[in-house]
Amino acid sequence: MKTSFRKFSLFAGILSVLFVAGGLLCAGAVKTACVVDCSRTFYFLVSEEMGADAAAEAGALGGGAGYVMEREGREYAVLSCYFSLSDAQSVRDRLSESDVRAAVRAEEGGKLYLTGFSEKKNAERLKGCFSTLGSCIRILYELSAAADEGMPQETLKDILGDVGGVLSRLAKENPDGIFSDLSACAASAGEEIGRMSEGIVFAKDLRYMQVRLSDDYLRLADKFSL
Repeated sequence: MKTSFRKFSLFAGILSVLFVAGGLLCAGAVKTACVVDCSRTFYFLVSEEMGADAAAEAGALGGGAGYVMEREGREYAVLSCYFSLSDAQSVRDRLSESDVRAAVRAEEGGKLYLTGFSEKKNAERLKGCFSTLGSCIRILYELSAAADEGMPQETLKDILGDVGGVLSRLAKENPDGIFSDLSACAASAGEEIGRMSEGIVFAKDLRYMQVRLSDDYLRLADKFSL
């Protein structure tokens, strides 16, 4: 992974705190909904072994995220998460060669339907918050791959610290009202990243944080769904 590409990714993540992308489909009348499209698709690679907790622990020992995700009363042990179906399928196929059974679970979310006056008033700001969170998720994905490839600890910690700083800033700027859940998510993630940076940074821990925030992204966006 080239240094220039890492810097560009991080720069994009930081800028998304300050600037908001366009593309809002928002009617002027208060009676109509404002649609904010922050759609993203995540491809979770989940273990097919019985017992989510045990499968997650085994996955973490093998370098996976080891994250337990709940959907409709069922728990899934997530090994990793990708942004394209082909990448997820490729890793699944490689794991099958080592007798590790896994499946790809695709989930899409991020189309926000804002109906309240306060939500509509803060539509662009809300879009910026989700954009920032999405950028942090992408950087953590890239960083976990770089850790697997042997990126020096000092470099990993520098970039991870910057990601943590962006999340902490996101939390402090959006503490109230419609942003409270997103702020709490960012604050918790920022604190955990700070603790991670104090010791040896492992790829599996970066992977766990990326999967956790991907799950949080979908959960937070779902609060604004119809």
